[in-house]
Amino acid sequence: MNKFLLRTVVWVSVLMVFVFGYLLYLNKVNRAIESSTKLMLLPEKIPLRAVGDRFFVYILLNSQFNDTVAVDTVVMFDKDVLEALDVLPLGSFPTFPESGRVIDNEKGLVFLSAVNYDEEKRRFASPYRNIGLFGRISFQVKKSEPTKIEFLYDQNKTNLTNIIEVETGKNILFEKNQIIGALVN
Repeated sequence: MNKFLLRTVVWVSVLMVFVFGYLLYLNKVNRAIESSTKLMLLPEKIPLRAVGDRFFVYILLNSQFNDTVAVDTVVMFDKDVLEALDVLPLGSFPTFPESGRVIDNEKGLVFLSAVNYDEEKRRFASPYRNIGLFGRISFQVKKSEPTKIEFLYDQNKTNLTNIIEVETGKNILFEKNQIIGALVN
């Protein structure tokens, strides 16, 4: 009887840890859910790491209120503090062209672009209207000091971070508060 009780307590404890972790994750995602389209880097706060350490930053796309057809992200980082190792698409869109996936460590930039185009059917796919992970960037620490990782954005420039709406064909990132970067400190 004691073994059964002990196993039950252990299983319930493990289950509670997973539930708590999942709720923390949902809390992070829910903070991104608002009435406007957003791009966020997650986690927003990254603990300072030792030289040589590696970590991931995820790009979260919240497009629940707009039908989107294309996304371009340009992420800027301090090239003296960090080195980008890779950038991976995470499947929000059907097509992530290789030419839209670039790391430029000399300038401290990472590019990730996608379009809602079905290459097999050779036509545009259904518009994207959802919240999900758009991509992942892997970094390695060159200097252990505080820094920022942020989106390069100018509402009037199409070669920087933008989200293109289906209906208008225009960038629907209107304000700087629609893009949220990350702090390493």
